[in-house]
Amino acid sequence: MRVLKGSLLTLMIVLAYVGSTFCQEAEKEKSKSEVAAFSAQDGVLLQKEFIDVGIFNKCKVQTVIFTDLLAGSKRTGLRLEYEVKGSYRTDTKIVMLDPEEVDALIESMKIIENQILPSRKTSYTEVAYTSRDGFQAGCFWSDGKWSAFLKLKRFDNDSYVWFKATEIPALLALLEEVRVELRNIG
Repeated sequence: MRVLKGSLLTLMIVLAYVGSTFCQEAEKEKSKSEVAAFSAQDGVLLQKEFIDVGIFNKCKVQTVIFTDLLAGSKRTGLRLEYEVKGSYRTDTKIVMLDPEEVDALIESMKIIENQILPSRKTSYTEVAYTSRDGFQAGCFWSDGKWSAFLKLKRFDNDSYVWFKATEIPALLALLEEVRVELRNIG
């Protein structure tokens, strides 16, 4: 009887773990941007266009256009790609943002540039915009100065793109170019 109870308890623990894993995966799927979800569809004839806009601190900036050729529907967005070189392999980090997220990112970076960077802090401080997929762009105050970052993947510390806060105008110029292209594609 003890063996049966132990086996039953083990089975319940395994099922709880598997169930929580499936719930986390389902939650991840819900958090995707529309353009990322559209590009990951099965059962469609998908055309993918990648328009190079520029490079920001080794991070490729592109406008993307995904077209379902069967249904005639289309999604557009911003795509950032960053290669992380390890000792044995290179890992590519990619994130996609919807057009309204691009607008929010631009406005957030303008606030950071014009309101946050001129300020001085007495303790460690972070300011960051976060997209639906967990992409972050922001800055932090440490050691008497502001530093800036992009983080392409929510739970991946290897997906950081570090840059000087003074480089924000260069990032904004590329983002504005993407925004114009997205509006023209409409």
